[in-house]
Amino acid sequence: MNYFASLPTSLILAADETTAFRSIEYDTPASGWGWLLLLGGLGLVLVLSFRTVWKDSVELSLFWRCWLAVLRLGVIIALIAIVFNPHERTQKMSFRPSRVAVLVDTSLSMRHPNQLVAANASSPASRNVVSRMEAVEKLLADSPLIKDLQKNHQVSIYSFDKTLVGPLHVFQKQDSSEETSKSASEKQSSGTEQPDWNTLLQPQGLETRLGELLGQLIREINGSTLSGIIIATDGASNAGTDLLSANEAAKESKVRLIPLGVGSPVQPANIQISKIIAPTDVQFGDGFEITAIVQAVGLPGKNITIELLRKVPGESEPTVVDTRDVLLPTEDSLPLDIKFERTPAEEGEIGYIVRARGNQLASDANAMDNELAHSVNVFSRPTRVLVIAGGPMRDYRFARTMLY
Repeated sequence: MNYFASLPTSLILAADETTAFRSIEYDTPASGWGWLLLLGGLGLVLVLSFRTVWKDSVELSLFWRCWLAVLRLGVIIALIAIVFNPHERTQKMSFRPSRVAVLVDTSLSMRHPNQLVAANASSPASRNVVSRMEAVEKLLADSPLIKDLQKNHQVSIYSFDKTLVGPLHVFQKQDSSEETSKSASEKQSSGTEQPDWNTLLQPQGLETRLGELLGQLIREINGSTLSGIIIATDGASNAGTDLLSANEAAKESKVRLIPLGVGSPVQPANIQISKIIAPTDVQFGDGFEITAIVQAVGLPGKNITIELLRKVPGESEPTVVDTRDVLLPTEDSLPLDIKFERTPAEEGEIGYIVRARGNQLASDANAMDNELAHSVNVFSRPTRVLVIAGGPMRDYRFARTMLY
C-alpha cells in the first residue's frame, strides 16, 4: 500500500550565490526628442563659441587665438560633463536558497496503526503493523525525499500538536558541484549526520491544532524564498481554528501546501466514553444521577454493555455496581446518554468508573477511551441557610416553609 502522495517536482528554485559588479552610468535623455534637443543645443553652443572667439581674437596672433579656443572648449566640455552627470554604480545581487518546511503531526493519534487491521487477524504480519509515526520516520530516514529536496532547497523540520515546535533540524541546500566531487567515504560519513527521528518526533500531544498552527507557521517563515510546506499528518484535527483559514493564508502568501496523508482511508471502529455528567459533592443520603455520554464509530446497531464501577478508599480494585445493555445508534458519533441512579451509603471520596464491555469491542481501534472516571465527595455536615428579609413577604415565607 502506498502511504504517501507523490510530490510535485516544479518547486521554486533559487541559488545561494552573491554577485557584485560596477558600472558607469550617465543621465541621458529618455526619449528621441530629448536627444535631438540636447545635440542641437550642444552644436549651437559650439558654433557660437568658436565664432565669438574668432571675432574677439582677430587682431591677436595665431597662438593666442588657439589658446582662447582651447579654454572655451574646456569650459564647454566641463558643462557637457555636468549635464550628463557620469557616476559609478556598484550593484550587489544576493540569491538565497529556496526553502521548504516539513511539518509533522506529533499528536497521540499518530501512535495508531498505519493500516486498518481486521478484528480476526491473528498472523504475526497483521499484528506487527507499523504506526503512523513510524511510517513518517521511515519516509524521512530511508526514502530519497530529503536528499531530492536538498538539491534545490533548504529543508527545515517542524512538529506540531497543541503547539508549534521547531525548526527541529535544518538540512542545508546541497551544491551540485560539491556533490559530484564527494568521495564514497565522505558520503558514508555524511549519512551518519542524520538526526534521530525517533527522538525528535515523539507522538505525545493531546490536541491536534492543524489549521491554527499551520497558519502560524506560514506567518513565521513566510517570504519570497519559501517554496512550500509539506504536511505529514493523519488529518485528525480536533482543536483550534478551521483549515480554511490556513488555506486562505497560504493562497495570499503564494505558499504551496503539500499534504502527506498517513493512516487508513477507512475510519476505524471505536467506542468512546466521551463525558461523565455527575455532581462532585453530594449530601449523605441524597440520591444523585450519573450520566455517561457514549459515542461510537463504525459499529452501527451493535449491542454493548456499559458498566458502572465503584471504588472506595481501602479497596484495591473497583467493583461493578450497575450495568446497562445498550443498542448503539446507526449514525456514527451520535451521543448516547446512559443514566445510573445512585444513593451513597457511606461518607468520603467515592470513585466511579464508567466502562464499555462486550464482544463487539474486539474491533475497537483505541481501547484507551473505553472507560472514564469521576469522583464524588459524600458529606454529612448540615446545611446552614441565612435568610435576610425586610418583612414577611411571600418569597420569605415560601423559603422559610421549604427550609424549616
